[in-house]
Parts: sequence; structure tokens; C-alpha cells
Amino acid sequence: MLAQCRAYAPGNTDLSWTRLTPWRALLAAAPDQHPLKVTGASVTAERISPSADLLVAWLADRLRIEVRRRSSEGPGITDVTPDTREGPITISRADGRLATFSSPNRPDRPVALKRREVPALLSEELRRLDEDDVYARTAKRLVALHRESS
Repeated sequence: MLAQCRAYAPGNTDLSWTRLTPWRALLAAAPDQHPLKVTGASVTAERISPSADLLVAWLADRLRIEVRRRSSEGPGITDVTPDTREGPITISRADGRLATFSSPNRPDRPVALKRREVPALLSEELRRLDEDDVYARTAKRLVALHRESS
């Protein structure tokens, strides 16, 4: 993943990035429901998960916060937790299908967050053939985060 991000050129994409579309949509909508300042975050996933690495970089870039990367047995990404002063906002998906969205002072709610198969990912990519500026920034941030941790 790191080598691919280092060699990024306009127009490049990655299905690991495409896998994140539902996660990113859910996380981007969270502040609309809970207008709380995010002070930190964690992403928990299988030890080898390019999607999780990209999600860490995306959150760090967008929110300008430290994002911790934790390991789980999977499948894929199992938990994303933005921290706020009022408590954590947690999206937890243990089975790869259904997630639970938890936030301070609100009841938990189920959210469909099924792992998508390659044909669905390719279909999404083929609908958008222009350069993905957000992916470009995320790839650049992933390289910078790796440099900082070395």
C-alpha cells in the first residue's frame, strides 16, 4: 500500500480505497447528527488491511487529529471510534455485515455496512473515471504518516 501511495499519479485509484466509501459516508455524516469536536480516533481492523491504513490517513487528514491503528481478527475493518469530550462515537462491525452506531447520550442503532465484493467495487470505480482528489490527498497523507512514524 505504501509503495502504491508513494508512486501515486493523477488518475490512480485502489479498490482498498473504494471499499471505504460506505465507512467514509457514515463517518462524514456523524458530525451532522452529533456536532461534537473530535479530539482523536482509532481504527481497528485485521493486521493487514490496506483499507484500514487508508482510513487512518483520511481521518488524520480531514480532522487534523491523531488516529491510532489497532488490530483485530477481522473481517476487514471492525471498529472506528472518533473520540469527543462527551464520549466516543463508535461504529462497530464484528461480522462484516451489520454495524452498530453508538454515540454519547443516544441509543445504539444498527447500520447496514456489508463488505462489498469486487464486482460492486469495480462498478463504483467505473461510474467515476475522473481524478479522485480526496484519494490523492489521502495517499499523500499516508506517506507522510509513515515518514513521521519511522
